[in-house]
Amino acid sequence: MEARFLQERLERALGRDVFLDSDDLKDLRTLLDLVRDSACLVILQSEHVLERPYCLLEMVTAIEARVPIVGVNLAGKPQAYDFANAANYLS
Repeated sequence: MEARFLQERLERALGRDVFLDSDDLKDLRTLLDLVRDSACLVILQSEHVLERPYCLLEMVTAIEARVPIVGVNLAGKPQAYDFANAANYLS
């Protein structure tokens, strides 16, 4: 729900289409090509984002392609991103 809301707000603010990965996950190669061709990758920092394989692949692809990554924290949500747990998970 938050991702769709953010997509709609960004499209209005930017005046252009914003790709949401859950819109079409039929072909992983296409998804990663879209990440490589993006101006920016926005990651919704939910509680389990680092446990989702597609999200990890998107982040690694963005890093390799030098696509900037912007994290949007869902503070105040019951399943909020925990920075301490994320640091432990990543190490």
